[in-house]
Amino acid sequence: LRGFICGCASSSFDSNMERKQQVNNGESEGSPPPTPSPPTSHRGYLLKYTNYMKGYQKRFFVLKNCKLDYYRSTHDMSSGSRGSIDLLDASIKVNGETIAIKKGSTEFYLRAYNRKEKTEWVNKLQLSKQEAGNKRNSSAMTPQRQAGKNRNLKSFTSWSKRRASKTLGMLGMGQRDENGDEILDGGMNYKAKMRLASTQSERDFPESSIGNYDSDGDEEGDDSNNEDNFQYGKRSQFSDGFDDEDEDAYSSGEDEEEEPNVSNLNKWKQKYEVAEGLLLTHLRHLDGEKEPIVDALQSIRDSMDGLLNTSHNHNKKWSHIVHNLEEKKEMLEATVESLAQEEAELVENLQIHPGSEVDDEEEFFDAESDGSTPQPSPIKAKQIQGREEIENVDEDTEADEFMDAEGSEDDNAERSQRKSKKFVPRTRIPNKPNKKVSLWGIMKNCIGKDLSKIPMPVNFNEPISFLQRLAEDLGYSYLLDRAAKSDRWHEKLACLAAFAASSYASGAARLGKPFNPLLGETYELDRRDTLGFRCVLEQVSHHPPVCAMYAEADEWIFWQDLRIDSKFRGKYLELVPKGTVHFIIKKTQDHFTWSKINTIVHNIILGKLWMENYGKLQITNHKTNESCSLDFLKYSFFSSNETHGLRGEIADANGDVQFGLGGKWSEQLDMFSLDDPTNREMVWRVSPKVPNADKMYFFTQFAIESNEITPQEHNCAITDARFRPDKNLMEVGDWDMANRVKHLLEEAQRHRRRVYESTKTRFRPVWFESKTDPAYPDRKSHQYKGGYWEAKESGNYSKHDVVDVYDIRPVEVKDEEAAEKARCAMLINDRSVEDVGTYNPLDMSSV
Repeated sequence: LRGFICGCASSSFDSNMERKQQVNNGESEGSPPPTPSPPTSHRGYLLKYTNYMKGYQKRFFVLKNCKLDYYRSTHDMSSGSRGSIDLLDASIKVNGETIAIKKGSTEFYLRAYNRKEKTEWVNKLQLSKQEAGNKRNSSAMTPQRQAGKNRNLKSFTSWSKRRASKTLGMLGMGQRDENGDEILDGGMNYKAKMRLASTQSERDFPESSIGNYDSDGDEEGDDSNNEDNFQYGKRSQFSDGFDDEDEDAYSSGEDEEEEPNVSNLNKWKQKYEVAEGLLLTHLRHLDGEKEPIVDALQSIRDSMDGLLNTSHNHNKKWSHIVHNLEEKKEMLEATVESLAQEEAELVENLQIHPGSEVDDEEEFFDAESDGSTPQPSPIKAKQIQGREEIENVDEDTEADEFMDAEGSEDDNAERSQRKSKKFVPRTRIPNKPNKKVSLWGIMKNCIGKDLSKIPMPVNFNEPISFLQRLAEDLGYSYLLDRAAKSDRWHEKLACLAAFAASSYASGAARLGKPFNPLLGETYELDRRDTLGFRCVLEQVSHHPPVCAMYAEADEWIFWQDLRIDSKFRGKYLELVPKGTVHFIIKKTQDHFTWSKINTIVHNIILGKLWMENYGKLQITNHKTNESCSLDFLKYSFFSSNETHGLRGEIADANGDVQFGLGGKWSEQLDMFSLDDPTNREMVWRVSPKVPNADKMYFFTQFAIESNEITPQEHNCAITDARFRPDKNLMEVGDWDMANRVKHLLEEAQRHRRRVYESTKTRFRPVWFESKTDPAYPDRKSHQYKGGYWEAKESGNYSKHDVVDVYDIRPVEVKDEEAAEKARCAMLINDRSVEDVGTYNPLDMSSV
């Protein structure tokens, strides 16, 4: 019986090999085989059952190469999948809305968002499973590789006859125990035998002896050496019962077994799959029960899959630990570098004038203990829009000689020489005084009062208006230029996503509150000579506070209106912006919109202040329907989200995600393709900090320049934020006087409001008007109506009914000293005409 089975198996194997050889030879002689179609692939979000507590959760699935992988989102693709299942011989069933995929111990229970997506996923999965079976059973081979394989088949056929005979002898075919299990010659049943066979197989089929088969069962490498490569290793101590001719026919010299560590597990799995395929080929032609052997092979495969998954999880865990250690190392290095820099500055300050005393009051007036500022030199200011001329002039002072247009010829020549110099923007502002004020000390005196009507001291502010802070959105305007010039739709969205994130970059360290703009306050920013744009902003409403912005360049238009609602939650303050940002490319008329996300300031009462931004920012191209979603991750001690984390997805017009985004809103943003998540392209990176930024309110260079009137902003409106006196006094360090002037400005604004009420009129914005939003017809937004730049060029603002928001004459009797200081402080930062040379913000004598 044993001989008969061996003969049938050998003859059947020979006939199959001959038929396969004839078919392949016929293909090689005739026309070349058709080009195989690409493997089925699909990707998208599905709901996956996780556990009893969480139920179904949203996960991103990728079907590729007959394998289904899933990730938490598209941003996790670079760090490896969270789980996978091979569709070869997998069970795919549909039960109502649930798609059940099972293979061994791995089970996926999935649900789609709608019936169309479910049908599409089921079809793709079934097709991919069928492709996996076809790929295992047959593969298209070139004539050269087929010739090399035919030579191996002859040798393998004779060897397989002997191998099958001896394998059947070890199996003890036909003998069973009382439980029906097959019995080996030594009395072992098939389960014990499989343990022995697995040990023997490990010795008879070492890693170096499988012949480097690829996934199709074909050997890789040079085809001319296929006959030599098709070898099986030396017989081990467990191969008793095999003839010496087996060893002579297939001896491979020295064994080169590798230690089965994690890096070699995938290779071992591939070798095992080849050996399993050969064994299953023999079993097809054998009679008797084959299920025990097939079950044993399946058990081995499942165990190997489990080992691979475990190894991948360990690799991911250790990679995360190493990444955290590297971040801590970088933070420690930055701290050490900062300490070393402070030490060097301290040593330098101590060695400025060795052997002599330094007059601190003369050198650093802004660091005085009482916070006072030296009295600015008397000035002669121009009459601005009907305001009375300031005539406090001292004929003997140097400032008068500098300002007097009828001075000597030498003075005029000096002024002409200064005008001929190229304007150099300032690179620093006076250092922030070291003054600490307890917020609780102020809040406890405000219990039971309306906080919106209580003036807050400037100690919690930064010397900049909110209009100027909003204009800082254009600090990375080159991203808008790139978006306007790009021909790739996804690059436009990536640049706009980076631009939206960049507006929050400087806020990671800047915790000061900008000055609330007065009603009718404006701000002009002209950077056509350097950055290629100009913009104008206006405070169009006070209750609720709303500001509008319009910017224009040669290739794009950018505008927005913004309202911010603040919600005090006890431990933190939450800022909720409302409004829409618009960006239009002039050439293609692509119209993009998005809205800003929420901001939280933590530890308002106790602890160290820190800020974070969170929420989902959606960018939409209303012309093509392409979109980009940018998720600002909220940090939590119990979550895996990084501080300042940023993730995004770029979808085409059909809503299919094609690209991913990742990074930090305080550092940089990268773009990557879902086909290759490890290959990242940097879209934007934050600019380096200015030297000693921590002493200057953590201002960026863009913010430092924003508070001075340059030659480009000459003749700007009297309502411009650069003229605001309380902000200017705070910048030069006179915080006490800034608080007094701020109180006068607020009183003057309340006076104008009472005038409006008594005359039954109301304030109307000068440069903006409320109109229907072009992207959202059901909304209204404040849009630029034109006229500002024309009024600036002509120097005539009177026909536009501009209100002098800094006119404090109606209330100056309440604090005449502060009113006089306010008039002097308005022109502190005016460098539009005379002073275009090197600027010293600590020297007020140039005013």
